[in-house]
Formats: sequence, structure tokens, C-alpha cells
Amino acid sequence: MKQTVIKIRGIVAILIMIIAAYQIISGIGMWLVNRGIVDAPGMAVFFYRSHPSIGFVFLIVAITHLTLNRKLLMSDLKVLRKKK
Repeated sequence: MKQTVIKIRGIVAILIMIIAAYQIISGIGMWLVNRGIVDAPGMAVFFYRSHPSIGFVFLIVAITHLTLNRKLLMSDLKVLRKKK
């Protein structure tokens, strides 16, 4: 059971990195299209349709990440409170 949770944590962390990279790239692409620097209607449609959808997937993966790492987060918060 413990090994499975550790593997799931790794998969979720990798998914977060991949989705964050995509969100940055698509955000830059949307910005370039808005500024008129790039004139590619197909690319604009693709980014404007996929960016929000992938954003919702990112939200779900981030919530899963926080749920899986709840104990680690709480222990870190306790340490931070004790330093004051």
C-alpha cells in the first residue's frame, strides 16, 4: 500500500510539471496571437479551446496532490508555527 501511494505521488508530481509547462506555452501562444505577433487562426482556436480545459485538469491534479501530501504539508506548517 505504501509503495503504491509513493508511486501515485510521483505520477501526480510529473503530471503537474507537464500540465504547468503546457499552460505556460499555451498562455504565451495566446498572448502572441492577441498582440498580433503571430497570425495563425488555427493555433489561436486550439489554444483558446484547450487552455481552459487543461486548466481544470490542472486544478483536479493539484487537489489530488494536496490530498496525497496532506501529512507532509501539516508537519511543515507545524514547524513554521513553532519558529515564531
